[in-house]
Amino acid sequence: MAPPCCCPDRRCWPGGWRRRCRCGARWCSRPASSRIRGKPEMRLTRRGLLAAPLLATPARAQPRWPSRPVRFVVPFAPGGPVEVPARLIADHLTPRLGQPVVVDLKPGAAGAIGCREVAHATDGHTFLFMTGGIAVLPALQRNPGFDLFQDIVPISLVADTPMAIVVRADSPIRDAADMVARARAKPGGISYGSSGNGSTTHLAWLLLQMRGALECLHVPYRGAGQAVNGLYTGEIDVYMGDLGLLLPHVRDGKFRLLAVTPEARVPLVPEAPAVAEVIPG
Repeated sequence: MAPPCCCPDRRCWPGGWRRRCRCGARWCSRPASSRIRGKPEMRLTRRGLLAAPLLATPARAQPRWPSRPVRFVVPFAPGGPVEVPARLIADHLTPRLGQPVVVDLKPGAAGAIGCREVAHATDGHTFLFMTGGIAVLPALQRNPGFDLFQDIVPISLVADTPMAIVVRADSPIRDAADMVARARAKPGGISYGSSGNGSTTHLAWLLLQMRGALECLHVPYRGAGQAVNGLYTGEIDVYMGDLGLLLPHVRDGKFRLLAVTPEARVPLVPEAPAVAEVIPG
């Protein structure tokens, strides 16, 4: 026989297994026959019964998605390597979804401004087009205004493209080995551009400098497009950026390709050495 229950309701059952009284004060027992062997107990409380219809009702009442224009937020300046695929995908999705897909540029703070806008959007129609550089935002900014791991959920990988190092076609830098030799011979003598402080292009070049024992002059721009223009006008000597963005300039004869960043050569440009061939590691 089970011990008497201390609950004021005196609602205790003899024998079987134990459960907590409704008052929560002490343990009482319940008949073993009420338990299904090998299956977890389903406790139908008042709170659970009230929540079930609240969860189910919106699913029945939801309109077909999308019910309004869809927005792709690109957290970078115009002309960069993220805007181009975002617009291509938006153009293809518009007729399939039956709603306009709009690309909205929100540059600034190494992408944090656009990320914050998406993190705070609750309309179910706002998406973020971002690079892998989003992973370093928590390390670069103490309080970016959103929680990267709680507020933003990755959906799909759009593209995986290597980076490339280029110079102007008339640059005295002949190849990647020559660039490394010049940088070591005269620290700070070679200037390189990036799409902004803390950007992927900035961090990639810092890694290159660290592994190659180089010291170059950093010139940050507000976006990859401005950095490419800086190379055109001679404001910088070298630029490392997305191969897809730079390859048309190389094929037009405006830029010369020095190297690509993967460990092995890229089939699209087999003539370009991998950085690992010049700077091991």
